[in-house]
Amino acid sequence: MIDDKNALQLAREAFSGSTTYFDANIRPDLERNLRQFQSKHPAGSKYLSESYRSRSSYFRPKTRAMVRSAEASVAEAFFSTSDIVAIDPVQETDDYQMASAEIVRALLQYRLAGNGPHAVPWFQTVIGAFQDAEVQGVVISHQEWDVNRDRPNVTLIPRENFRYDPSADWTDPVNTSPYLIWLRPMYVKDVKQRIAEQKWKPMTDAQILSAAKRYADTTKMLRDGD
Repeated sequence: MIDDKNALQLAREAFSGSTTYFDANIRPDLERNLRQFQSKHPAGSKYLSESYRSRSSYFRPKTRAMVRSAEASVAEAFFSTSDIVAIDPVQETDDYQMASAEIVRALLQYRLAGNGPHAVPWFQTVIGAFQDAEVQGVVISHQEWDVNRDRPNVTLIPRENFRYDPSADWTDPVNTSPYLIWLRPMYVKDVKQRIAEQKWKPMTDAQILSAAKRYADTTKMLRDGD
């Protein structure tokens, strides 16, 4: 039987093991790809060494230009028309199916359109997902229904904020890993709200603030341009 103490210990071991695996096998390639996209020489390049300090370190931004060009093609493919969905009846000779298809199409068009109270930032989401696929090699996203705004909500997760078991099947880590960890930056007020709702264990302000200094992610710093 797993109690709170054992569960916390298992969570710590899962985070430690998956982070060690990520740092050794994924982070170096991810940071190299990010630097290439930012038109920077990879870490350890001779152009960053002391012997090349006075030499030209000009970087030709071919990687970024290639990704930007592909993004333009994706934008044209997805947003060349105002229709978000295409719904056709199974039997086009059936008036009831024709009417039903028109109603469903109109409802989905309203729900998924980029305007109004149910607006979804589809352009940023689609292009952002494609850029993740091109730069970091995979797209990680979380889909849910936002009950407060009554709309679908798609959150793109940076690869450095996602962990899974090292022994999981590489072709399907989400469904084969015994655990999944999503590192989500949160404000202290949001943490306190979840504690007040008894969703999380009680913690002091000092314990909450200490988490911000416990783990510094170099990949996030690189992604943010630091």
